[in-house]
Amino acid sequence: MLESKLLDSIIGNISKGLQSGANKRQIAWLVIDNLSLLGLEDCSIYLLNKDKQLLVQEAANNKETNSKRALSSPHRLEVGKGIVGTAASLQQHIIVDNTELTPNYVLDESLGKSEMSVPIVFENQLLGVIDSESPKESFYQQPHLRIFELVAVMVAPWLAQVDSSTNNFGRRKSDTQKASAKYGLALEEDNLKQQSNEFLGLSYEFFSKVERNAYNNVMHLFLKHYTKAEPLKYVRELEAVLDSFKNPVFKQFIVQRLKDLIKLGIDEIYLPSPKTQKYHFIIEHTYINPLPNHQLVADRLGMSYSTFARHLGKARNGLIDHIWHKIHQLISRKQ
Repeated sequence: MLESKLLDSIIGNISKGLQSGANKRQIAWLVIDNLSLLGLEDCSIYLLNKDKQLLVQEAANNKETNSKRALSSPHRLEVGKGIVGTAASLQQHIIVDNTELTPNYVLDESLGKSEMSVPIVFENQLLGVIDSESPKESFYQQPHLRIFELVAVMVAPWLAQVDSSTNNFGRRKSDTQKASAKYGLALEEDNLKQQSNEFLGLSYEFFSKVERNAYNNVMHLFLKHYTKAEPLKYVRELEAVLDSFKNPVFKQFIVQRLKDLIKLGIDEIYLPSPKTQKYHFIIEHTYINPLPNHQLVADRLGMSYSTFARHLGKARNGLIDHIWHKIHQLISRKQ
């Protein structure tokens, strides 16, 4: 357990430091210097570069710095990539007990066995992430999380205040921007936004035509054939719906849209907690980046095949239900 006197000292030190009118780098080092008192071997703070939409390591207790305490080789991560990037995109803390079973883990200088990432958010805008890794499995406990979250709340308004463009921090790409970038719409610039918006509107119409009683089977088959070149070809329930749109490019759009919803879904519901990360691993390595057979997935998790099969059903059903509700929340907002 962490001593209350130590925690009080850390909070007091950070509070005093913030009152001194520190800049962003000074705030970052104030956080790292004090959190290092917890005996953390690897602790970093990443700040969002709003122009490049990158998380850039601003301070770390395991890296070389110059005379101005600038990191000589700061780590950079895209929002959504790795544990840090995923915590940032979800704006939710993530604790990983075993990084070897977590596909989102990104190796920095040395392999950490466990990791904790806590986003820094002000007025629903992402500012950065506080992250720590440990060579020990299951190292991070609730007291670690509580102090990281408290520190994140403390420094968020100060980091926002020292940046004149706070309102642009953490601005996520719109659906239209994502469609333009991801779905291979080879159009002139003037027509790109119009075509993207049209496809997004059609996607809501498409999903609204899938009945709830057929939806589970549709998604089960789509997951089963996820890695195929044309996964929808194996989902007969969708053939008539797709044929009514008479647009082969839209079909490609829908495939990628479903894959996006699946990958985001498992991150949203299964990645944040060590208790559910086994479900994330199961979906990832059964469907998205599958291992050669199910027995290997079970072996990697140290499960019997029957236990794996039970967890697979639970993980798949939870994901499918989550996506259904997410889609129809979006549809209701559009109406």
